[in-house]
Amino acid sequence: MEMVCEIAKDRQAATVEATRVPIPLRPEELAAHYDLTMSQPDTGAVTYAAFNRWLAREAAALGLSFALLHDGTVREVIRRLSTREMTVGYHLDYHATWHRPGDAYAALAEAVQDAGGRPVNAPARSRAFTDKAAAHAELVRHGLGTPATVISRQGLRIGLFLMVNAGRYNSTNPTPGST
Repeated sequence: MEMVCEIAKDRQAATVEATRVPIPLRPEELAAHYDLTMSQPDTGAVTYAAFNRWLAREAAALGLSFALLHDGTVREVIRRLSTREMTVGYHLDYHATWHRPGDAYAALAEAVQDAGGRPVNAPARSRAFTDKAAAHAELVRHGLGTPATVISRQGLRIGLFLMVNAGRYNSTNPTPGST
């Protein structure tokens, strides 16, 4: 029973000490390794503040190094990861816009993975499921139920829609009206 109390005291002390979220403000403040990172463009975003503090406390309680990566550091982190000057164990991507070419936060998640780290959500899966049509096709491919869906792609004539799950679209023969 005493050992449990000591562990609880140690955890509580670490929790109290870690009420601040570690945010390297400039590239020169970055460490060579973080056990856990999270990304978001704005370090002062009120919407994420409670979650950021909670994650920082939990990481500290477990003895993990943690940093919030942001617009001021993201490009340098990508560079360092690609040259193996930096490593990240786990990365929680909070802000990649996978459908935008050249998005820094999408590139960060990919760089973490390429350097041997583990993004919480694999970049390939995140990219696929950002595209709602691709996500729908993936769910159907795995036999998961989906509601009848209208998919319209840019470049198709106006008025040409593929009715998925309504018997008018077959993923192995994707011509309108195929069954």
